Amino acid sequence: VSGFAVANFGTFDVLPGACRAEGARVPCSEPAFDDTQADLLGFLFDVEAAWRWGRTNGDMLSLELMYATGDDSPDDRTLSSVVTGNNYGIPGALHATHRSLLLFPDVRSVNRQVSVVYDPANLGHGVMAAFLNGSVDLVADQLNLKLGMATAQAAAVEQGTDRFIGVEGNAELLYRPMPFLWFGAHGAVVRLGKFLEGRVSEDPLPESRPWTAYLSLTWVHF
Repeated sequence: VSGFAVANFGTFDVLPGACRAEGARVPCSEPAFDDTQADLLGFLFDVEAAWRWGRTNGDMLSLELMYATGDDSPDDRTLSSVVTGNNYGIPGALHATHRSLLLFPDVRSVNRQVSVVYDPANLGHGVMAAFLNGSVDLVADQLNLKLGMATAQAAAVEQGTDRFIGVEGNAELLYRPMPFLWFGAHGAVVRLGKFLEGRVSEDPLPESRPWTAYLSLTWVHF
């Protein structure tokens, strides 16, 4: 059993938006600008239970649960979501134990930004997620087959909007011919929820199931 917890707290300096700049094409219609500091209070926790049911480390069952707070009241003076690279426009705070391939970033991929959920900040909405994985060594310590599932929903959304992000099924076959060298075949498919509608596109998202299939080579040098 393992886990971790993170808390963010402090204050922010508040700056006026672009609509308050001199000569703005569309002036702000909101109340007068309030330059008092805003508060930050967010937290994240993750817990994983794993059981080695067979002879090798590859014979394993694991269940991981993660919760990161989100901000469902963006107009108040408190930011309730965790602060990661997402708050500055770049994905960050990636974690590797989930073993998801498409719903969350795959740590074996070159471009880790290609996923439904970039990181636990989830664009300020936070996330509630569960990951179930099972694997078996077909050849002891050399050839491993893994099957997994992952599901996620936003921790905080605007009233009347859907919080379900998606559910993923995945499979991986890893061959390790020598220590610290892996060849892999990977595949995953995701059934998307309605959370992304209106956030990544003005148009309704089609009833599609994103999928990925690829080969990998992972070689760790010391």
